[in-house]
Amino acid sequence: MNDQPILADAALEAMLARRAGPAAPAGLAESIGAALVALPEDRRPWWSVLAPPAGRNSALRLAWIVAVVGLLMAATVSAVFVGSELLRRSSQLTVVPPPTVVPAPSAAPASTAAPVVVATRPVEQVNDLAFGADGTLWLATRGGVIQWDVAASAATLYGQADGLPATEALRVAVGPDGSAWASGAAWVARFDGAWTAHSESGDLGALGVVGDLGGIAVDADATLWVTASTNEGPRLLRYDGTWTAIEVPESIAGDAYPWASRLEVAPDGTVWAGAWGPGVASYDGTTWTAWSKAATGLPRTPSFAGIAPDGSAWVELQGEGCAVTDAGGVSCRTPAAGVARFDRARWTIYSTASGLVDDEANIVISADGTVWATYPAVRSVVSRLKDGEWVTTQVGEPGLLSQAGAARAFGAAPDGALWLTTAEGLLRWDGAAKSTYHWPAVETPAALPPLALEPLGEPTVIESALGTITWRVYEASPEHFLSSLTGTPRGPVVLDGFVDLRWSGPDGTWEGATLPGEGWGLAPVGDGLVAYGSWPARHVSWDGSRWVVGDDLDLSPFFGNVERIAAGPRGVIVTGMAGGVAVARDGQRFVATAQPPGGGDTIGSVLATADGFVALVTARETAGRFDPVVEPVPWFSADGYAWEPASPASPFGEGARIRGVAGRDGRFVAVGNIGSDQGPWAAWVSDDGRSWERLPDLERAEPCPTIEGVDYCLTLMAGVTADDAGWIIYSWDGAAWASTDGLTWEPLRGWPGIRGGYIPPEVAIGGDTIVAIGSVPGPWKDVVVVGTIEP
Repeated sequence: MNDQPILADAALEAMLARRAGPAAPAGLAESIGAALVALPEDRRPWWSVLAPPAGRNSALRLAWIVAVVGLLMAATVSAVFVGSELLRRSSQLTVVPPPTVVPAPSAAPASTAAPVVVATRPVEQVNDLAFGADGTLWLATRGGVIQWDVAASAATLYGQADGLPATEALRVAVGPDGSAWASGAAWVARFDGAWTAHSESGDLGALGVVGDLGGIAVDADATLWVTASTNEGPRLLRYDGTWTAIEVPESIAGDAYPWASRLEVAPDGTVWAGAWGPGVASYDGTTWTAWSKAATGLPRTPSFAGIAPDGSAWVELQGEGCAVTDAGGVSCRTPAAGVARFDRARWTIYSTASGLVDDEANIVISADGTVWATYPAVRSVVSRLKDGEWVTTQVGEPGLLSQAGAARAFGAAPDGALWLTTAEGLLRWDGAAKSTYHWPAVETPAALPPLALEPLGEPTVIESALGTITWRVYEASPEHFLSSLTGTPRGPVVLDGFVDLRWSGPDGTWEGATLPGEGWGLAPVGDGLVAYGSWPARHVSWDGSRWVVGDDLDLSPFFGNVERIAAGPRGVIVTGMAGGVAVARDGQRFVATAQPPGGGDTIGSVLATADGFVALVTARETAGRFDPVVEPVPWFSADGYAWEPASPASPFGEGARIRGVAGRDGRFVAVGNIGSDQGPWAAWVSDDGRSWERLPDLERAEPCPTIEGVDYCLTLMAGVTADDAGWIIYSWDGAAWASTDGLTWEPLRGWPGIRGGYIPPEVAIGGDTIVAIGSVPGPWKDVVVVGTIEP
């Protein structure tokens, strides 16, 4: 599968925001870096705040680290490999001249396969696919691993109940013996009639894996190869019945997590990787070689595409200095330059001058040697390399092929046919005829096996403003990424990855259910929840023993993805990432307002008050959508349809940056900073959401914590949560305060001190239970903390 390169600037922030959710502030690298400017570099350990805490999600790590080290990569790589004779010869480039123009033939009439019921959306979120020698198609999806006999229209979905460590699978590969391997966050599993899982506890090379595994590949001897970032550094893992960990040079791995996104093994046994440092690297069993832009002489940094049966390596010469535009496209400072083939002696470049439709092209190679090109910007055509020329065919109407299909979730079958993702399923094109297939009909299990966390130490008991609290600390599972923590009367709930819902018990056991789509947020509504993300928001209710997924909210199809939800006596209000606002009196049937508050440009928190709704709208432009809302002006609506500003200026004061708001019993508390992300902490209180008063400064119960003698006191305020028991304000560096009325606050002394890493810590109160998710130092470890309140 071809993975798009990590983009710079706005694209990094978009990736961070998508994975972490609206709680992750933009410019996080700059914020934390600025907060630590006084720390001596030689005293700052790798597991300090700029280092990834173990088990935290790799997409966030990758977005963070690429932004920090990107300027250093080219110099580091080129310095190491100057003088290599092999690379000198490889830099002798050949540019293929334009061939005779071949008219694009019309696609043959479609031979549509027997229709089947479209599966639930997690299964449609395909991360990777692979073909077995018999043509069986394996899909790694958000909803599990699918084994699909396309010809027989039969499919089987495998998930946690079948032995996979987690629901979402990121990579899949098939060996010559027909066995399948799948991987996810810190785990791999092998299927030979049943799944056998390998994870951190299963001794992956005797090393703890940090974050998601990268590429996986199975060679001709059925040996598994895996790229992994471990607690000992970047490694290439080999499994042939026992695990072997091979060290990866820093010049190749850089600081990315994982250090490579794609892996293939050539017929001669050489392992090739799409490494984030040089772009492409190879390992011949003894020596590592970096195939960087500087070393090869290619016009762009190469992005690894695959290995052909003849042993040649293919790369994509993608654009540089790319960023997401306001319209949602991608703009590059230096445009793409086509693709290139390396025959172990020289590089041959193919571009639009050689017959490609566009210089931004993605390559996929079949087992019979057929080479295909697809185009992210021209998604209705594909090209095939035939006798040295690119033959282009229009396989559908413009826009037929989805963005995912053009960019990553596609592949070629052993017979050479190209498979592409479309808006409705998969399309097969063999160069003469096409067939379309809906996603296989599979049932997503409603219930998940319990997730049991390992306790760390004995419980501790403290006295607080909320009552006596018994704290229990558990080590977070590296296979499960818990986020979007939310309190309910039934206790806190959390998202496990993107498609699983979990709810806690004091013994560290979390029950679970699979959601019908990708979610990134949870909001309490009445006695239940609403789960929302890149799919219609859906009700979740308590049936007396567990949470059960219900009906979709009736939102306009033009409303877009839901960003925030608030519920109160006047109904339920939602805001969308496209700036829209909608309201429902009954909590179900929503009507969008024609004139959203502030024009819908940057809406922060939305509040449901006793007499209507309040939206906090930024008073001036910010660097990104997920920034703290700067100097927000409250806009008020009695019915959710007609909006007007409640004050001419921000009641929070000059320089206020609001990060979060929580309320109970008609009172709201907001937290943030003054002046900048590194400015002083501040908190405000309001009884109507429109007029706000700044609270006295919060005092720490203890000095800033230290790690190896270095202060670890950041100025980033993390958030605030509230429930019937009261309020808790918590900071990025582990401080916390509690209040029963929102006016008088005292430090939460003796709590476990949960800290943030690449994303803020999260705290939620539900019933008599407090749950916190974050990290603790000494050495850094991701944890889940459960506190039981005795009033």
